Amino acid sequence: MKRTFLLFAAVLFALTACNTNSITVRYDILTVDIEFPYSEGGQQRLELDAEAQFPNSGFSAEALPRACEIIRAACFGDEYRNFSGSLEELGETWRDNWHDKYMTTCAERLKEANVSEADAPFLNWDIKAKGTFGDFYQDGYINYNVEISQFMGGANGQNSVTPLVFDLNTGNAVNYNVFTGNASPALLSGLLDKHKFDDIELPKGFDKSQVFSVTTIEPSRHFSVDDEGITFYYQPAVIAPASFGVIEIPIPWDELK
Repeated sequence: MKRTFLLFAAVLFALTACNTNSITVRYDILTVDIEFPYSEGGQQRLELDAEAQFPNSGFSAEALPRACEIIRAACFGDEYRNFSGSLEELGETWRDNWHDKYMTTCAERLKEANVSEADAPFLNWDIKAKGTFGDFYQDGYINYNVEISQFMGGANGQNSVTPLVFDLNTGNAVNYNVFTGNASPALLSGLLDKHKFDDIELPKGFDKSQVFSVTTIEPSRHFSVDDEGITFYYQPAVIAPASFGVIEIPIPWDELK
């Protein structure tokens, strides 16, 4: 049965910083949950699942549009960065664009493969996008996490985790050097190398030398911050084989002094 769910929930949710009563970020949630069968009564289908939180307060008035622009691009694609419609219209457009792409692409693949729909597993697509606020950091920053999963009928899907750290005053997603200060590239790479196995669980007896595909790990532009330190994120196949998934490498603040 086809599921259709497009929801815009307004001004119902808020995050308040634990260390102060002066920072509260309120946000709206856009949810899309829908299935499109390739043909009426068929088993193969497109599944779309999105949930994205968009701030409506907590940022400065000038910063709010900029933050929403970045979230649109991160969750739904850069072509939505300057989308000017409502959140409901954004969800409808994203839904319709994926449906058009699915129908067009699958029709071409069916024709090339010359098989029946029942013998075409590549007609099953599963697209997920999730964007959620995380914790505040200090007095002017808040974490935001974007998770994207796209399976478009191939042998493997594509998955990514893209954390952002927003400046509440500007609405920009800041660079890691805002927090690492004068730490040199050599120091950061040394610390990344030191901690690269901290969050990786390897099978017993696994050869560690087979994990990383690079000799020097550079700081990633994807990171999160908390009271313990800064954590850098690397997408699958960037510094290690895709089978290891997203790699997270934490660096404690006290080692950056």
